[in-house]
Amino acid sequence: MVNVTITDGIATFELKGLHKLWAFKRKIQIPVSSIKNVKKDPTAMKGIWKGLRFPGTHIPGIIVAGTFRSKGEKHFWNVTNKEKTIVIDIEGGHYDKVIVDVNNPETVVSDLLSAQK
Repeated sequence: MVNVTITDGIATFELKGLHKLWAFKRKIQIPVSSIKNVKKDPTAMKGIWKGLRFPGTHIPGIIVAGTFRSKGEKHFWNVTNKEKTIVIDIEGGHYDKVIVDVNNPETVVSDLLSAQK
């Protein structure tokens, strides 16, 4: 799981426990102004191919964690619970998409969308 906080226009996605090891990251920070869209998406983990892994962990249907490149885009994944998955589309950032699972996806989506205003 990932904890999300928003402070001074920056959304911080902090990985917990073994997720840091699996994803080779401790946290990601994204300016709220660069977020194009946020949505809950329990189907995001569907399918086997996520892209080329640089670095990360992928066991289909169980875990997707780390940096993946696909179709000219760079995505960050940290998902073990597909039902709590959110997808963040980013413009002009280090990543084109961030796909993570969070404790309360509806609240996180609402908070991120509200912070854009």
